[in-house]
Amino acid sequence: ISERAVEVLQRCDVAITKVAKGDFNSKHIDQDVKRLLRKEYAYADCLSETTPMLCLAALLKYLQLMADEEGHGRYSISKFDLSQYMKLDNAAIKALNLLPTGDDRAVIRPQSSAPTSVFALLNKCRSAMGSRLLQQWLKQPLVVKEEIERRQDLVQAFVDDIQLRQSLRESHLKGIPDLNKLNRKFQKALTSSAKSGKRGGVATLQDIVRLYQLVSRLGGLRDTLQSVQCDETLMSAVNTSFSSPLSSLIDDFDQFEQMVETAIDMEAIGRHEYLINPAYHPPLGELKAKKDEIESEIDGLKDVVARDLKLDLGKVKLDRDNTLGLIFRVTRKDEKPLRNTTRYSVLKTRKDGVCFTSAELKRLTARLGQAKAEYEETQAELEAKAVEIAASYCPAMETLSLTIAELDVLLSLAVVAAESPNVYV
Repeated sequence: ISERAVEVLQRCDVAITKVAKGDFNSKHIDQDVKRLLRKEYAYADCLSETTPMLCLAALLKYLQLMADEEGHGRYSISKFDLSQYMKLDNAAIKALNLLPTGDDRAVIRPQSSAPTSVFALLNKCRSAMGSRLLQQWLKQPLVVKEEIERRQDLVQAFVDDIQLRQSLRESHLKGIPDLNKLNRKFQKALTSSAKSGKRGGVATLQDIVRLYQLVSRLGGLRDTLQSVQCDETLMSAVNTSFSSPLSSLIDDFDQFEQMVETAIDMEAIGRHEYLINPAYHPPLGELKAKKDEIESEIDGLKDVVARDLKLDLGKVKLDRDNTLGLIFRVTRKDEKPLRNTTRYSVLKTRKDGVCFTSAELKRLTARLGQAKAEYEETQAELEAKAVEIAASYCPAMETLSLTIAELDVLLSLAVVAAESPNVYV
């Protein structure tokens, strides 16, 4: 690679990795691509030239995609038509002051300070996905008349209907999770390393719930978009670009919603706990019942101890110490009965009282630890299966991410146009 090419890539913040020349070998690329792509994807047009095939071969080897059999049949490929965009070099982007510079280069949400770039001026997006897409649009201005007019029609529709615009931004797009990051976490769950137990950065039940909560809002978002008040041409544009795709996505995620509502403990979510529903898996329910029974025995044991020490009920507290585990505690004023019996062992004295234990508490604590370990192991196995099922919806998540990002950007442009003291030409 030439020094000039390296310089250009570094200016664009592109990571450079050197690979062997022999990796650019397209001998088996045709059969490899067939194994990796979903069946409905045709790819002949994308690989009709020699250079793309060689580059793809090197990329597949570097990423070791062929070695991960779980990923076969899960990918898609498409041709990116650069002819529909204006080409802007780095000098032009800087001269036009399109993007933030220096420490502000990251895609950030709009701040209250005065804008210092075109991006900062236009970025009223409510989601990280929208901000990223707006940055992409600024770096790749459209030159296709029909697509430009489509965007203009959509912005006009949102400018004309102020109630719709405010409802979409303040209710439906508020609190949208970053689907791009979420998608990557689910895709990671399909790798061999995740299946072998290395689950760092992999999606969890909490991520499934976040996706579920977003999907459950799509019906309301679609209905709001269908209520747009504008002329028929603009209504048709909104319907084609957003309402219809959202209807399709709602259908795509229907079984996902059913899976979540059946498999995940919805009541526990209110306590910020993300657990498999015991009713979904009877063996898990049995383990939970066993664990709850032991916890109930331990909770009742403190009253037995209080009566044994001739103290009022409630005087003996059950605490969890970081080093000692479950222990009993009484105030220093009530510790005297402890000194007159050998049935209890004083562990330590703290400012808030005297900590002690008993043989029965030790026995129950050991049983509880074993029951919890069995319960958590089963929970982890079921969680991994649930995440794997959710990961099969990654293609739909990608479509949803693009749809919401475009809606967010167009609403952002509508806000800027509607609130500007000057007319944008």
